[in-house]
Amino acid sequence: MFAIRMRAVLLCVFFPCLVHANFSGGDDFNDNSVDSTKWGSDEIRNFGTFAETNQRLEFTGTMTANTIGMVLHHWTANYGSYTENWSAQVDVSLSSLALGSSDLLFISLTAANTANSEYNKGGITLRETNAGYFIVPGVQNSPSDTSQLPTPIASGIVSLQVSYDSATHTLITAYDLDGASNGYLWTPSESYDLSPWNMTDSSQFQLEIVAGGISATTRTIMSGQVTADNLAVTPEPSTLGLLGLAVFALLATSYRRRHAKISHTQLT
Repeated sequence: MFAIRMRAVLLCVFFPCLVHANFSGGDDFNDNSVDSTKWGSDEIRNFGTFAETNQRLEFTGTMTANTIGMVLHHWTANYGSYTENWSAQVDVSLSSLALGSSDLLFISLTAANTANSEYNKGGITLRETNAGYFIVPGVQNSPSDTSQLPTPIASGIVSLQVSYDSATHTLITAYDLDGASNGYLWTPSESYDLSPWNMTDSSQFQLEIVAGGISATTRTIMSGQVTADNLAVTPEPSTLGLLGLAVFALLATSYRRRHAKISHTQLT
């Protein structure tokens, strides 16, 4: 009976530190059909659509002249924890297009505060203009937008990563210049303090793949020109969680030794 009570006490003390709802899973987009258990309805702003085609996620649509448009593809399989670490990554590509001086095309991986997803969001973007390809990290704190200066890169095939450090409440962005070709080697981009978002321990993050653009003329984005693939969403143990696990193991070991000693004494 004592053993049962002891385990109950340990679980009540440490289990809340160890288990929280968090991001997990992924999608390789290889079945040519959107999985409704992982993705919600797309949010279309002016133009565009996402579809699983050619064993990847593709963005297509017709851009209306001088009107910015985009589609938000919402991950709904689970939500990110505010009290635990997590990371998300995706391979993306933009094809070389004959863009005008005021045109741009982009695809992003973003994380948002579910309580204010319109303004509290941050992430990292692959952008194409007539000057080439750029990596653009950024965070939005209502009502200000603190996007960073673009970093020029050579190719339109990269991987994007967004991660979260629960100890410092920081959103971290990174990218891999050759995508999945030679394994992932992440280049740090920017980190953002999320204190302006006013989140609490019960708050959650939602994940989105976003694509869109703007053109001075009507332009059609064809299949294969804007793509995403191999989304991976990973929970990671926080410092608090690891500490709780270590203390739990220490107390459990101590209890087992003490219980074994008592049992040995009783036998002798």
